[in-house]
Amino acid sequence: MKFAITGVTRSGNMGGAAMLLAAMQELSARHPGARFVLLSVLPDQDKPLLDPAIEVVAARPIPLLCLYLPLSIILWPLVRARSRMLAGIPYFRALFEADVVIDLCGIAFVDGRGLPLLAYNVACCLPAIAAGVPVAKLSQALGPFQSLANRTAGRWVLSRCRIVVARGAASLQHLRDLGIKAVMLPDTTFALDAGAALPSTGDRPLLVACPSEVVNRLCASAGISFEKEFADFLKAQITDGWRVLIVAHSLGCQGKNNDVSICQAICARLPSEHATMLTATEDPLRLRAVIGSADAFVGCRFHAVASALAMAVPSLVVGWSHKYREMVEMLQPGDWGMDYRDFSAAAVARRFNDLARDRSSIRAQIRERLPAVQDGARRNFVLATEACS
Repeated sequence: MKFAITGVTRSGNMGGAAMLLAAMQELSARHPGARFVLLSVLPDQDKPLLDPAIEVVAARPIPLLCLYLPLSIILWPLVRARSRMLAGIPYFRALFEADVVIDLCGIAFVDGRGLPLLAYNVACCLPAIAAGVPVAKLSQALGPFQSLANRTAGRWVLSRCRIVVARGAASLQHLRDLGIKAVMLPDTTFALDAGAALPSTGDRPLLVACPSEVVNRLCASAGISFEKEFADFLKAQITDGWRVLIVAHSLGCQGKNNDVSICQAICARLPSEHATMLTATEDPLRLRAVIGSADAFVGCRFHAVASALAMAVPSLVVGWSHKYREMVEMLQPGDWGMDYRDFSAAAVARRFNDLARDRSSIRAQIRERLPAVQDGARRNFVLATEACS
C-alpha cells in the first residue's frame, strides 16, 4: 500500500514530527512493505531527516494554495481522470498513486484563525477528493463552525472525507452540529512507541517547562508579559526546591512556530545553578524521553503536553483552545488547565502547588488510563486502512 501524508512536517514543530513518526510506525507494522510519501510544505528541511525510502514531495504554501488547489477546482474532470498532463506534476502524481491520503493536521477548520489557514485546511484535502482518492482525516481538534466561511468550507470538505476523527468531545459535538459523521479517538501521538524516559538525576525534583511563542503572542495581545510572568513562576519553584529544565518543542525558522527565542529569554532570567535549557533537537523521541524524566510538567505546546501525559507526568497546561482540555481530560483527572488570559506567576503557582502536592496520585491515575488511550490512538490507523476499502 502507498500512503500519502499531509498536514505535518518532519522538521520544525516536533508535534507534527511525532504525528508523522507515529503514522509510519503503526502503518508499517500493520502493512509490511508499506510505502510513504510526505506532501511537505518544508521539503528541503524534511528530506534530510527522513529515511531515504520515504518520498518527500514539495507542497510549499504558495504553490499549494495558488496552483494545486485552484487547478483541482478548475480542472476537476482532468484531476478525476488522473490525466497524464497533471501526472507530470509531482504533487498530483503522488496523489494519483496513493491508496489513501492521511491528513494529520493537529487542528483544522476552527473559527478565528484567518483565511490563509482556512485555505490551507481545504488544500490538504480537496485535491485528493477531486482525484477520487480516499481521505482519512485522523484525530484532530475541529470547530467551532460559527463563521460563514469556515462553516461552508468545513461542511463541504469534511462531508467528502472518507474518515473524520475528532480528538475530543467538544470537537465531536462541533462536527455533529455541522452534520458531519465522525468518531472520537485520542491524538495519534499516543500510539508512538518512544521507549523509556531518561533517568532523572540530582537531589531536587525536576520541573520541565515548555513555553510557546503562540501563547507569548496571545498574552502580549492581552497586555500580559508572558516572559516575565513565566520566569517569575519558575524562580519561585526553584526557591521551593525544584530544578527547572526548559524545552523548546517547536523549532520553526521564524514566527509563532519558533519557541527557541522565548525559551532562551525565560531561561536567561533564571539562576543557572538550578535551571537549564535543552539544546534544540529535532528528535521527537528524545524530546519525549526527556519530558518523561520530569516529576511535573508545565507547558503550552499541545504535543509537548501529549508527551508529558504519554509518559505519565503530572501536567499543568496553559492553553488557548478546547484542544488542550479535550486531551487532558482523557488522562488526567481534575481541572489542570488555564486559559492564557488568566496567566500570571501567582495564578500558575497556585495551581502548580496543588499539582505538586498530589503528583504521586495523579501519576498513578494517568498510568491507569493510559493503555486505553494508547489503544484508541492506534485505532486511528485501523480506520485509515479501512478508508481504502
